Amino acid sequence: MKHYLFSGKETADEIRQILVDNCEGVEDMEVQKRLTEEELTELAKDFADNNVELGKHTEALYAAKTVYKEAIKPIQSENKDIIASFKSKYKTVNEKVYRMANHESGMMEFVNLEGEVVSTRKLKPEERQGRLTPMHRAVNQ
Repeated sequence: MKHYLFSGKETADEIRQILVDNCEGVEDMEVQKRLTEEELTELAKDFADNNVELGKHTEALYAAKTVYKEAIKPIQSENKDIIASFKSKYKTVNEKVYRMANHESGMMEFVNLEGEVVSTRKLKPEERQGRLTPMHRAVNQ
């Protein structure tokens, strides 16, 4: 509900003069003001323009995120390996190892160039030593 102090017959200059002459003081204050149809149309146009601009920036952001993710992948992978090395006190390396069958224990031993057994596994059936002497069949017919 709007309340007007004047009858509407006064001009803008007369209203301003009456207010200046009778007021206690002047201050700046935020107030609500009704928008005209032209102002509403202009706001709608500005809103649409802003959304187009936001879309462009959002696309640029996604592209930058992709570049960022690709750049940090190798670093994160290296950090994961470093953390695993800290925890286990060992590091994983790729080096030449030699398979050495230990028929007494039934294990295949993997030995590096320093002579250290770095890994073991059970011998596969085809790796097991066959009999030294063939079994003789009784030929009783």
